[in-house]
Amino acid sequence: MEKYPKLKICFGHCGGIPSEDSSEIGIIQRQWMQDIFSFCREYENVYCDISFINHSEKQLDSLTKIASQSNGSGNFKLENKFLYGTDFYVNKHKCDEATAFKNSSYFFNMNKIASINPAKFLTSKLSTFHSLK
Repeated sequence: MEKYPKLKICFGHCGGIPSEDSSEIGIIQRQWMQDIFSFCREYENVYCDISFINHSEKQLDSLTKIASQSNGSGNFKLENKFLYGTDFYVNKHKCDEATAFKNSSYFFNMNKIASINPAKFLTSKLSTFHSLK
């Protein structure tokens, strides 16, 4: 990311669902998610997709609290780096699409995470993303 600062990266599944258990795997999962959030804060072109975890209201609630925290200067919120949609179908075995969308809509501004943020992610000096109107 330092060598190629213009490279855009999206971490799918928001890094995975952090386990609440105290096992080594649970600890590693929680740390990985925190690392991804740090990358999002530090690097302009790093994002994460949250739609894989939209089957879990508990996970979304926790993520919402993390997303609304500023970086200390007050001008950056992690929710500006969240994308919705690239992996929503992966969790179809856990809940149906309508429920997943409803869960995400309850906890997040869907216009922001499903339209505004993805447009920023997909736009570059080489090409411009044009949303459907």
